[in-house]
Amino acid sequence: AHVLPDGNLSCTVISGGFPSITAEGLAVTHGKWYFEVTCLSAGCMQIGWATPDFTGDAITGLGVGDDAKSWAYDGYRQRRWHDAANQAWGPKWSPGSVVCCALDADTGTLRFALDGQWNPLGDTVAFEDIPASQGLVPAASMSSEERLRFNFGAPGTPLAHSWPWVPCSSSSSSTLP
Repeated sequence: AHVLPDGNLSCTVISGGFPSITAEGLAVTHGKWYFEVTCLSAGCMQIGWATPDFTGDAITGLGVGDDAKSWAYDGYRQRRWHDAANQAWGPKWSPGSVVCCALDADTGTLRFALDGQWNPLGDTVAFEDIPASQGLVPAASMSSEERLRFNFGAPGTPLAHSWPWVPCSSSSSSTLP
């Protein structure tokens, strides 16, 4: 997988593998964090968070959510993934959909929404009891020919949607740098 100059992620796979990518150097351990992923294609991708020592295996298909060190939402198959277990969860994505990824590291809660549709009743909580103290980084895995774009809200790249928490002036709540 490659991050292109325009911020897009492109992947070339030999023999139908499932490569993974993580945002190295962005591990967070406390506070509330949010990033977005725009689906530039609509196929099989697992998008979420992983510990810094997560290692996928493109050849065997081990991706984000397929081990104990990662958690993912898959809008193609409408599943959530962790430790190789998966459950029906979430809406189906399409090209142009924006996956909203939120972490409350203090409570160990991961939330996902599609196109900014946060459910006020809390149904966007995908995972609880996440061990964030070891650090978590944005991560994704995808099948051949799939494309996506990460957005961490840097200057010049505004986020498309609001995160599920009321932003505060504390430095512990932010988008990723």
